[in-house]
Amino acid sequence: MNITTRNSPNQRAGRGGQTPDFIIMHTTGGSFAGALSWTLNPTAQVSYHFIVARDGAITQTVPIENTAWHAGTNNSGGSVDNRHSTIPAVRERRLNANSYSVGIEAVQSEIARRAKIHSARQVPQGQYPLTGMIKCGRCGVPYRRKHASAGSKYEKIVWICATYNTLGKAECASQQIPEDILMERIAEVGGLDMVEAIIVPDHFRLAFNMKNGRTVDAEWQHRSRRESWTAEMKTAAAEKAREHHGKNN
Repeated sequence: MNITTRNSPNQRAGRGGQTPDFIIMHTTGGSFAGALSWTLNPTAQVSYHFIVARDGAITQTVPIENTAWHAGTNNSGGSVDNRHSTIPAVRERRLNANSYSVGIEAVQSEIARRAKIHSARQVPQGQYPLTGMIKCGRCGVPYRRKHASAGSKYEKIVWICATYNTLGKAECASQQIPEDILMERIAEVGGLDMVEAIIVPDHFRLAFNMKNGRTVDAEWQHRSRRESWTAEMKTAAAEKAREHHGKNN
């Protein structure tokens, strides 16, 4: 078997005293080139021991004797113990799964990519164009769409890490991103059709994994409250100001 070797900067020397006896398979919605490019990017803070292409080509990016950062836990090998894992064998060990596992990323998107060339993009019922495309750089879990401050005048649509949304900041101190700002940044890098995947490595930072294999880093910031007001909110504020002015005269 012919295995190509590339060295990812996202790894920890050794296994912290653990022996690898567990294989964790991941699948990506991106291309092989995109997955490899992201693994070799130091800002990604993500890596796998092996990346497998649809045609069977294999690239090793982390030696087996070293720890890859693929299991959605603390990359430094700290206190995260996988107690919330859905896999009993992982949950019961109460150890960082990165330290005793071999991570394999399998690419399965080429057929879907080619199909899109010949047919209009369709969004499955209950999903959105960005569903499955955004991944948390802290815990590795996908982002989901959510209505924040629902029912209030500050209601807005955001994308939020599923771990943070379900288990709270103690488990993943990531950051939600307003959908309108996210779409603006996507437009700036060439549009949704040019983007393979989006990683959120840190607060106010985005990394776009492009279909051509490039990675484009971007920053964002919250709009001021006045900029985020709707026309109705501005009208209501103006009326309130006039009422206040009338009372004082």
